[in-house]
Order: sequence, then C-alpha cells, then structure tokens
Amino acid sequence: MASHIEAVPEFPFGLAQKHLQFAFQPIVGIRSGRCVAVEALTRGVDRIGFASVPEMLETAAGSGRLRLLENLLRQGALAAFRQLDKADELTLFLNVDNRVLEDSADSPENWLDAIRERGVSPLSVVIEVSERREIRDLETLQRRLTRYRDAGVQIALDDFGTGYSGLSLLYDLHPDFIKLDRYFIANIDADPRKRVFAAHAVELAKTLGIQVIAEGVETAEEFRTCEQIGCDRVQGYWTGAPALDAHRMRCHCERVTELHAGERRRSRDDADCAEEQVDQAPTVNADMRMADVFEMFRRNPERRAFPFVGVEGGPRGLVRERDLKAYIYSACGRDLLSRKRLGDCFGQFVHPALRAELGTPVEALLEAYTAAGGGEGVLLTRDGRYHGMLHAEALLLAMHKRSLEQARDQNPLTQLPGNRMIQRFIGERLHVSEPTTMAYVDLNHFKAYNDHYGFRQGDRVLRLLAELLSKRLSDQNAFVGHIGGDDFFVGLPGDDGRLLPRTLGGILDSFREDVRAFYEEAHRRAGYLRGVDRRGRVRRFPLLAACAATAVLAPQSRQRDDAALMQLLADLKQQAKADGADVTLACLP
Repeated sequence: MASHIEAVPEFPFGLAQKHLQFAFQPIVGIRSGRCVAVEALTRGVDRIGFASVPEMLETAAGSGRLRLLENLLRQGALAAFRQLDKADELTLFLNVDNRVLEDSADSPENWLDAIRERGVSPLSVVIEVSERREIRDLETLQRRLTRYRDAGVQIALDDFGTGYSGLSLLYDLHPDFIKLDRYFIANIDADPRKRVFAAHAVELAKTLGIQVIAEGVETAEEFRTCEQIGCDRVQGYWTGAPALDAHRMRCHCERVTELHAGERRRSRDDADCAEEQVDQAPTVNADMRMADVFEMFRRNPERRAFPFVGVEGGPRGLVRERDLKAYIYSACGRDLLSRKRLGDCFGQFVHPALRAELGTPVEALLEAYTAAGGGEGVLLTRDGRYHGMLHAEALLLAMHKRSLEQARDQNPLTQLPGNRMIQRFIGERLHVSEPTTMAYVDLNHFKAYNDHYGFRQGDRVLRLLAELLSKRLSDQNAFVGHIGGDDFFVGLPGDDGRLLPRTLGGILDSFREDVRAFYEEAHRRAGYLRGVDRRGRVRRFPLLAACAATAVLAPQSRQRDDAALMQLLADLKQQAKADGADVTLACLP
C-alpha cells in the first residue's frame, strides 16, 4: 500500500500497512450537485486493534511515532486518490494532525515531493487543520503552512466552531475553506439558534473571501437550510456516503438535481447587476510555460493581470504584470523563467485574490473587497468554476445599479421591499420543493388612531412595526415586505408552520407593549380612545394591536398563481380580524 516503514513495538505498523484502507466522501457544489472534491477518510482501524482513528493517533503519538504514521496515511490516501475516476478534476482534502504540522522534523518540501511522485499536483491538495486539537506553536504552524501555500496547496479549517480559538485561527491562518462542524448542521432546519450561528459564520467567512463547506448533511431539510444561509459546498451522507471502491464514487449527486427540479430561476437582481459588468478575462494555468505567460501580456497590453485557474476549474489567484516586470524586461530574467511552468512558480507569481460566487449580493462583494484591502477586483465563480472578473470600477457600477433598482421598489416610509419584490418572492416560492410559511400582517384600529393623532404620528407607528418585523426575523432568512398602508407581508422559506407563527406571536406582543408609548397618558389609562368608525358612528377603539394570518404553502399545493395566493392571504387576514385572533394558521389547498 505504501513505501516500507520500519515497525516499532509500540505501534503495529506492519498491521497498519496491511489493513488500513481509504474511503473518499464527495464534497459537492450546493447548486449543481457536482462533485468538486473528496475527503480521504481512514478505514480499517478496528482490524489493527483500535476503536477509532483518534485512539490510533494518540497511541502513535505516545510512542513517538505519530509523524511516521501520518506519513503512512498520507501516502496511502494519495495512492488511493489516483485510482479515482476523473481524479485530475478533483481536489483532495487531507486530514493532518496539528502536532505533525508543528513538528520541525516533518519537512514540507519532502512531503510536496512525495505528492508529486504520486502523480498528484500540489494544486489539487487541501490540508485540513482541525480546531479540535490545541495549536501550541502558532508561529511555526503559520510558517510551515506558508511553504505549502507557496506550492499551491490550499488550507481548510476543519470542525469550525467546536474547538480551540475558532475566530482567532480564522484570523491567523486565513484559510481558503472553513468546514462548519456537524454539531451546527444537525437539525439546523428546526433549530433557530443553530441557524443564527451558522448564518453569521458564513457571512463572516464570505466577508473574508473564504469558501464554506457544511459537514455532515444528512437530510434534504439540512441541505436546503445550508443553501439558504449561503454555504458554497456540502459534505455528508445525504449527498454521498464514503466509498472504499474507487469506481463507486459518483461524480454527481442526483438528489441535488431532483431537489432543484421545477424551480423557477431565482431572483436575478444581484447576478444581473454583476453579470453586466463582468470581464471575461482569459486565464492561465499551472501547465502553461512562463514564456507563454509573457506572450499573453505582450499581446494584451491593456491587461494588468490574468486569473489563474486550478485543475478543478476554480480561480486560485491572479498573475499580475507588475510582479513579472523584473523578468519581462530583462533578457536574462526571461531566459531564466521561460522554460519553467507557471505551476512551478505558483508561490512567486500567483497573487491571492478575492473569490465570490455569482449571485452574491453586491453589497457583500463590496464589503469583502474593502475588507481585503482592495486589489485588482473580484474573481467570480459559477458553482465553483471560474466565470469572469469584476474589476474595482465595475464593482462600484454594479453597486450603484443595484441601489437604484432597490430604491425604485422600496416603500419610502419603511424602506422595506414593495409589491414588485413581494410578488417576485411569492412567484419563486410557488415553484420550489420545500414548504414556505407566508403571513399577512395588519394593524387593528389604525384608522381611528390616525384620525386622532395625525399622519405623522401614524407614520411612526408603521415604522415601529416595520422595525420589529425586520429585526426579529432577519436571522431566520425571512422576507419582509410592505404592501402599503398598514399592511405587511412576511415569507419564511423552509418553514412548515412551526416557526413563523410562534415568532410573529412574540413580535405582536412586543408591538402591543411598545405602541403604548405613542398614546397620551389619558388614553393609556383608559385603554381606548373615542373616534368615528367607517359608518360615521362615534365609538370606543381599543389601543393599537396587530394581527397576522399565516398560511403554509406546501410543495404539493395546487396554488400556482401569485395574485390568487395574495388574495387568499388577504381573505384569511380579514377572517382573523373578525375572529379577534392575534395569529392564525392555515394550510393552503
């Protein structure tokens, strides 16, 4: 299986060489289901006397043979990886014990040579650094990872959120990927707190230009929630179990295709704004000779940089003209480099650049670009593959266009999306394969309040309700819109009626309490004000409250018309007002 390693009494290396095997679990693009990478997982530890991989590693560490065992595991994983179909188009994620990464005796150069000897490009390898084990020598680890990075190896922060100093490691290591631990993914669709944590982790990673992989996805509901919060890739039994047989590894997850089947095209506002500004810049790759790279700059004098694309089709950085000038304009320098491949000079000439998936909100792109300290621009991907480049000037233009489009539809009072965006949201949710809970929210006795206190004070009431809805629902990926007047709309993708009605109940309770401050003391004490109803009769009107009619749109629902669905919600709201209910729930036919 691997080159011979001298056995020691404390650890059964002979048995390990004979019995350890490697399974590969697919890591798939969250939109396409295409297998873009695999993680190597050790199997067969029970046959050499261990209950688990951690126990095996601890035994090897205790006998002073951890580095030798890690070398055995890495060599075996590389050899097995080369047997996979389309291995040249995949990225290999390798778990490496942090103690070995900090061990000065474990030479990165020797290990990189071993990678190449196995017929694998360093550009195809991702080293996983785990949070579960404390890093004792961060400075040494950073130096060693830099040497790997200079050869094109990428870094992933594994078990994110469950171990030692997660945020500080995110800052210090600046990984290419983070892998959200299964602890936060399990039942994320039904656990609002997990969803909030994961959503904020994804948002932070995107701001830093880091791709996010959700680990341990085991249900369609978990997958959908991971997609909603912005994960780039997923790994788990739902998208593909680990396979020992190299020929049983699937290159595509049909479940993802089926889940997305029948969906309308999603809202294209952000994608369209960016798409119009995309520069389809030609790319360079590891196999190109440096002489050909020089020639590309000569033939394209207007270009300051070319995107470098890895074996999996994703952008890895930029080759910038200013980094090559010392060689381009020196005969000796050109001769020195011309015969070399660009991949041999990765660390010298491939400069890191911000990457983002097409459709990422333009605001988020601008924030990430600013956090990265500027640069040439943003490398855009479509399901992980290079799509084009968004230059700094184009990014500002896209942001301006997006702002204008949003302003046209926003309600000027509450700044919430108006009817065009509400109708678009409903139209999209009519054609997805998951439930959606929608709500029509309305104020009770608002006309009497407005007549007595005036429109300015009435506007303050509307802004209060809008702020409560927006703030309380922002972490649940809910859509909040302003239909007009005192009517609001809320939609919660993925909810089957268990979450939104309960959340709205709390919001309406808060509104009922907060809005008392908008009354004169006499009205607060009395609990009502006198006014004229729509029939011209003088009567008492209770203090302001709100009601919500909620309805679940299931995938099997016969509703397929957005206008008819909106009218049905309005009718349910009227019934809720007549019944004096705060929140009602119905299932749409």
